[in-house]
Amino acid sequence: MSDARLGLRACKGDLNAACLYLQRRDQVREVRRKKEEEEEERDHQRKKLGKTASGQWVNLGYLNTIVEMGYDRSRAAEGLKQTNNDINRTLELLQTDDYDMFDAEVSGGQYNEESLAQVRFIIMLGVSK
Repeated sequence: MSDARLGLRACKGDLNAACLYLQRRDQVREVRRKKEEEEEERDHQRKKLGKTASGQWVNLGYLNTIVEMGYDRSRAAEGLKQTNNDINRTLELLQTDDYDMFDAEVSGGQYNEESLAQVRFIIMLGVSK
């Protein structure tokens, strides 16, 4: 009842204009609510994925692009972390067949000679710790 009164007051008693006014207001509220939910979901994903070595959040746009190319989401996220969101270097890293360095980092396992060689390769690409 109060919405109808508000609409009529806002439109100086014009019933059709009041209906349109209330519909537009509801649409604006719905769009705002959806944007807030999307932002909350992005914040949740950012916190879940963590930050890069330089302190930036993992770029969700880049991550989604890489996943759409068919790469594993967790490996893509780890690659973006290690390359400070450099999508090209992440793709180069993912295109190699050696994923042991990811597994060693995730599992907390010991590094062997092969893992050290991979770390040297990443350093050669310009990624710093």
